[in-house]
Amino acid sequence: SLEAYQPYRKGSRENPFKDEEIKAKARRLISQVLSEKTAEDVIAVVDSLPGLASVVPLIQLLIRPT
Repeated sequence: SLEAYQPYRKGSRENPFKDEEIKAKARRLISQVLSEKTAEDVIAVVDSLPGLASVVPLIQLLIRPT
């Protein structure tokens, strides 16, 4: 049954995702290819991107060991 009418889809400009919803999705997707700890580290680095001088820390986390 319909509980409430939502005129805009979730994730639209008018009804954006909450930060925690985005982070939960990122955790789920990243941990499919990297470890859960790495997923948390990636999220932390992305949160700090505005203050970083370079994206090298993020790139280093995303490189899978061979």
